[in-house]
Amino acid sequence: MKLKDKKTIIIADDHQLFAEGIFSILNNTDYKVVGYAADGVALLNLLNGFVPDVVLLDINMPRMNGLESAKRIKALYPCVKIIMLTMYTEQGFYNAALKNNFDGYLLKNIQRSELIDAIEKVLNGEKVFPPIGKNNFKTDDGNQSHTISAINSLTLREREVLKLIAQQMTMAEIAAKLFLSQHTVETYRKNLLRKLNQRNTVGLAVLAVNNGIS
Repeated sequence: MKLKDKKTIIIADDHQLFAEGIFSILNNTDYKVVGYAADGVALLNLLNGFVPDVVLLDINMPRMNGLESAKRIKALYPCVKIIMLTMYTEQGFYNAALKNNFDGYLLKNIQRSELIDAIEKVLNGEKVFPPIGKNNFKTDDGNQSHTISAINSLTLREREVLKLIAQQMTMAEIAAKLFLSQHTVETYRKNLLRKLNQRNTVGLAVLAVNNGIS
């Protein structure tokens, strides 16, 4: 296949070594990596100059996470295929990718052949979502009632902060909007992480969206 005929790919991941590994995997295939971004804002800026066939996208990135980046890409460039390539095995992230009509959701521990096969499938119009409960994905069975109970226990202010986190606002922006100090907002964020059993702000945002808080 001639170089000009190769399908183009952009990688977005804040772990440069991982991105370089993906580049190495795809370098001698029918696909060509034409760009790299370390965060969601940089990715959108990159797409202003060149629209690829496929974006391989991590979830947890600075400035703008992968889920929000992907939603914006689908709105601006609906022809672009998006595969979430992540370490997150929680069903909430998986569901968010399905809900927003992304094209695939893969874990970073997949084999080289699985990645290439997934790219080929999405370019042919297929969706690539491994079954929940298999391939190391965690199910939320038995946890949803706990999640709902935890959300119901939040104070009005905590729900307000959670909603703004789901809208991709920074701690500084939330502080300004609610007329609070950034330290106070950060305290609310830590309380939300603890109460909702999430590891980071991305988890809070996904949980909020999946439960109608956005």
